[in-house]
Amino acid sequence: MTDFTALGFDPAPGDIATLDGYLDALSAGCDGVDDALSMLDGGDDADWVGLSATAFRASMSEDFRPQLSDTGEALRTSRNALRTWTTQLTSFQQRARVLAEEADAAAARIASCENAHATALEHKDDDAADPDAVSDAALALGSADAELEEIRAAARALQTEVDDEAAAAARSLNDAGGILDDYAGNAFSNFFGDAGEWLADTGAWLMDNVVPILEDILRAALPVIAILSLFFPALGAVALIMSGILVAIDGLQALTGRGDWTDFAVGALGMLAGGALGMAAKSLIGPGGQVLIPSIQRMTPALAGGGTAAGSLAVALNVNMQNMVSNTYWMTSQAKDAHDNGQSFVESLSGPWQNLGERVDNTIRGNGPRTDEEL
Repeated sequence: MTDFTALGFDPAPGDIATLDGYLDALSAGCDGVDDALSMLDGGDDADWVGLSATAFRASMSEDFRPQLSDTGEALRTSRNALRTWTTQLTSFQQRARVLAEEADAAAARIASCENAHATALEHKDDDAADPDAVSDAALALGSADAELEEIRAAARALQTEVDDEAAAAARSLNDAGGILDDYAGNAFSNFFGDAGEWLADTGAWLMDNVVPILEDILRAALPVIAILSLFFPALGAVALIMSGILVAIDGLQALTGRGDWTDFAVGALGMLAGGALGMAAKSLIGPGGQVLIPSIQRMTPALAGGGTAAGSLAVALNVNMQNMVSNTYWMTSQAKDAHDNGQSFVESLSGPWQNLGERVDNTIRGNGPRTDEEL
């Protein structure tokens, strides 16, 4: 490989093979867009005709075809810019190699002239010394230095030319990118504009900072509420709503790449299983769904004449659709968490509470309401 250090610059760096690969890909993209436009315009050799073709082309002509046409223009602009740059790059590197070889030869001549000049100075007082030897050697050294400087000046001019052409290619690529920028983003942000981007950013912030906290709170409280709903039926609706929110959170996290679809599937199946159990309980126990637990003997307060009287405490267990769904859901999802974390079922119950404790501790430390794992 030619050594360019004598020139003092890097001559048109680039991998021609890589650029050729990009050109092939861009050319294929241009061909694909042209074929699609030809199909939309009915110019294909094997024309798609009929009412369906006419309806399809009409539906595509207003919005899709202009975007497809602009995409083709951007691809062609990029391809032409890279093709021009690839041709120039080959020329630049060849010219640089020639200059580098000339510079190496000039440097060798300088070294030889320096040795000759040093020898002339050393023997200038000898009887047989040529009186013009020192001056001739100095002139030769100066000529060699000037020659190398001319080569370096040519190299600097080449570097300027390389930079100018690279900037021109970059401008063409930026122009092509500008065409595609008009269609960047998703349909939501494109439709609502800046407001859509703001809403998207806000949603992402909520998913990262608020939803995990809400999930921990609900997962910590749900087992308590769900079990109490067996004794206090009014809490059944609360437990059911909490279960539905947790399933929805799992779905949102999976949809945004923050979670696993397995969590959502297990939660949804848990609610469905709970619904089936609730239906079974309703058919077995009856519409009221109430089961009396055997009386528990207790002592009543002192009677007026002194002493106490025996009594009983009747406890009713209310089994209905709502509490069956919520209890089955949290037991199913909790069992999955225990399996995933290698814990017992009882140990896994402390997970949400531990997360909440870490969030409080990290907030106090100034790290925000995050768990240690999130940090």
